[in-house]
Amino acid sequence: MGKSKFQVKAQDSIKKKATNPKGRAQYYDEGLPKKSKSNIGFGVFIILMVVVAGGFIGNSINQDNKAKEAAEQEARDFLNPGVTYSPSNDGSTTTTTSAPSSGIQVGDDVELEYTLWIATPQSGNEGVIDTSSPYQGPATFPTTVQKGGLINGFYYAILGMGEGESKTFELPANIDANGDGIDDNTGLEVETYGSPSHDLYNTKLKFTVRVISIN
Repeated sequence: MGKSKFQVKAQDSIKKKATNPKGRAQYYDEGLPKKSKSNIGFGVFIILMVVVAGGFIGNSINQDNKAKEAAEQEARDFLNPGVTYSPSNDGSTTTTTSAPSSGIQVGDDVELEYTLWIATPQSGNEGVIDTSSPYQGPATFPTTVQKGGLINGFYYAILGMGEGESKTFELPANIDANGDGIDDNTGLEVETYGSPSHDLYNTKLKFTVRVISIN
């Protein structure tokens, strides 16, 4: 005699309670084949690896972008120094906020001639320039006008000068013991020789410069 629908339903209920005797909630992966569980774990591992790799790649790209931005800024600074001045004999300066529109430009190859005077220890580095023994520079002084290739004060002073033009200017003594390009006393950019290892360290300078040619 076959089982009634009621008997079949009752037996199914008994089996179910036997496999889950306390009626606890089952986790999402219970009853899944072992292979499926393994695949899910592997998939989670892959996702984590992708996230980690993505973070590493993103950080690398960010660093590359920062390096690129720094290089581009350096190039902009080279092409446009941002501030120029024309030192005069009395130490006053004329300041502008852009590169000169004519005359010597950043990156030009020029030929100059110059005479240099210095403030000797006897006259005082911050005092009167010793004019008794000027240094006559080479008859032709070829150079490329760029920051770092010339002392800062000289570099700024010749920007905008035209062929045949002469200029006389004084530059202050500087002290830059830590080599950061900033005068230790004034907090301003060094214009002369601030390193203690240089012969003209902390020495006031005076130049007369004439532009022979601009190429």
